[in-house]
Amino acid sequence: MLPPHFAFAEGAYPSRPIHVIVGFTPGAAADITARVLGESMGPILGQQIVVENKPGAGSSIAAAYVGHEAKDGYTLFLATLSIIVNQIINPNPSFDLTRDLAPIALLASVPVILVVNPDSDVHSVADLITLAKSKPGQVLHATVVGSLPHLASELFAQRAGIRWTQVPYQGSPQTVTDVIAGRALATFSPASTVVGQIAAGKLRPLATATHKRSRALPDVPTLRGTRYVGLRYQSLVRPARSCWDAATDHRQTCGRGTQSVGNAESAGGASQAGL
Repeated sequence: MLPPHFAFAEGAYPSRPIHVIVGFTPGAAADITARVLGESMGPILGQQIVVENKPGAGSSIAAAYVGHEAKDGYTLFLATLSIIVNQIINPNPSFDLTRDLAPIALLASVPVILVVNPDSDVHSVADLITLAKSKPGQVLHATVVGSLPHLASELFAQRAGIRWTQVPYQGSPQTVTDVIAGRALATFSPASTVVGQIAAGKLRPLATATHKRSRALPDVPTLRGTRYVGLRYQSLVRPARSCWDAATDHRQTCGRGTQSVGNAESAGGASQAGL
């Protein structure tokens, strides 16, 4: 169930389509969550849920767009931890996270998986570290700059004592495509983006960046000893100070929508994590 501040103008909301903005490309983990949410909530609310992709700057472009939109409940943001990462690494962000945005509900948590091209000689994390140390700066890692997987890769490199070259992309589907094609060796990626490719033998998983193994990938070990938990939280966010009246029945129907997200994404390595 959603908290009381996600509410609606009695008798008026929603009277037109609701737009959910995603800061990554189509097919990314956040995009999948937004579309599952839209498919379940649209019929309940009696209005279309339109998913719009505004990739770039680790989702900061999308976050800034939503933060400056009208505070009427018709423009929402599918947020990930990338917006927090960007608040840390960007000294002059185009938006203020606490001032411009406010949370509605926590939808899911998605583990981050370290994968490599299956045609490589890298079969373990130890193999990857050995290769990177033997060829400083020559191992290519595909990443979405400013995202949580980007942070995971930098922390991993720092703690493993390696130096690799980051190749930037706008979304995780593009990083995965280039690792499969051999244009980059490795990538940290949300589980929901890579589970299917792993099952098809197109990617080789090395580790899960969490303390516990992923339910979708139970045979993949964890990155123990890194002191880093790579959960990619996904939340529904609204412009701050939106003027909505509380309505229990609407909160319950939207709660049903978040349940659908949890059920759908469990198959892709995610788990529902409602507030």
